[in-house]
Amino acid sequence: IALLIWLYAQEAINQMCHYVLEEKYFGTIEQLFMSNYRPIAIFGARVISSFLITTITAVPLGFLMYMSAGFPQSEFHAIILLPLFLTLIPLYGFGYMLGGLTLRYSNVSSVGSVLTYVLLIFSGIFPIQIPMEKLADLINPIGFGIKTIESFSLEGFSWFPIGVLALQGLIFMGTGLLVFNLSVYFA
Repeated sequence: IALLIWLYAQEAINQMCHYVLEEKYFGTIEQLFMSNYRPIAIFGARVISSFLITTITAVPLGFLMYMSAGFPQSEFHAIILLPLFLTLIPLYGFGYMLGGLTLRYSNVSSVGSVLTYVLLIFSGIFPIQIPMEKLADLINPIGFGIKTIESFSLEGFSWFPIGVLALQGLIFMGTGLLVFNLSVYFA
């Protein structure tokens, strides 16, 4: 599950920077600002289409990984889709934040690539000890999301982690949209 979430994280963070750089490279960013639609809506539509394409890739891959690990089909719990979705929202917030900063500073896009690998390391895929692990989980949505999915699979549903994931999503997505809109305003 952690690798699938990281696949989405990589897509969410890097694609927004790529879209902005592509528009700047082809010289169409000014036309985008002059269109009837707000840039956040245009980039949002591109992000949604990219999410759907990633999902088309991730579902068969996830199913193969799930089956190759030796889990029977009857053990798949549909309840894990809610924390999975809530884990993705802050990642798209990071994407909007970096995309907005890429509007102002072109070199920010390289930070997105580094950030995805930092999130991979701290996601819990590698068995390393992190100082102040609880604080790291509040800052890194992937780590807490993976732990929530694991606890839902083993222990069942609980509202508290859902609330924490929703709060993380609101904070990160709100910050990302604010930074993106401010960057569009000042660009």
